[in-house]
Amino acid sequence: MKKYFAARIAAGILAAGMLSGCQSAPQSSESQSAGETEEKGYYSDVTSTDLNLFTWAGMFPQEVLDRFTRETGIEIHYANFDYDEDMLAKLENADGGDYDVVIADDYIIQIAIEEGLVQKLDVSKLLNWECINPIYQGQFYDPQDEYTVPYGAGVQTIVYDPALVDGEITGYEDLWDSS
Repeated sequence: MKKYFAARIAAGILAAGMLSGCQSAPQSSESQSAGETEEKGYYSDVTSTDLNLFTWAGMFPQEVLDRFTRETGIEIHYANFDYDEDMLAKLENADGGDYDVVIADDYIIQIAIEEGLVQKLDVSKLLNWECINPIYQGQFYDPQDEYTVPYGAGVQTIVYDPALVDGEITGYEDLWDSS
C-alpha cells in the first residue's frame, strides 16, 4: 500500500487527519482518554491504533511522541533515515508500503510521486486543510496538493563577517558578485 508524505515546508502535521492551523487543538489533561479527544472531533475518523512515521532521526522528541499517544490512543512507530536517498530506497523496496506518514525533502518527494510510491490524500479527512497558507501550496513536487501536506517552513539567512567582505551583502545575488 502506498503511503502519505509530508513536505518540510509549512504549517504542521503529525498524523493523517490532524492539521494545525486556524482551529486550535482541544485542551486536554493528562488523564483525558483518546475517546474523549475523538468525541470533540479533533481526530476525526481515526480507525487505527498505530501510526508508522518515517523521517530523520531525532526529528521528534520522545516526549512529543508519548504525548501524542496519550492524547489520541495512537501508538507511533518511529523509523528514521539519515539521507533522503536512503528513505527513497526503502520505499522502493517496499513498493511504497510500510509507512503511514513520511517527512522528507521536496526533491525526493517528487521522485517518490513520479515512481508511484505515494498515495493520494483524502483532504476531506484533514481538519483545517483550508487553513494552510496558499504560499505553501502548489509546490513544484506536488502542484495540485494531491500527495503532500506542508510541514515546516524556514528562513534562509546569510551570515558573514563584514570586516572580511568588501561591500555590503544585501541578498543572495551578492554572493556571486565578483567585483
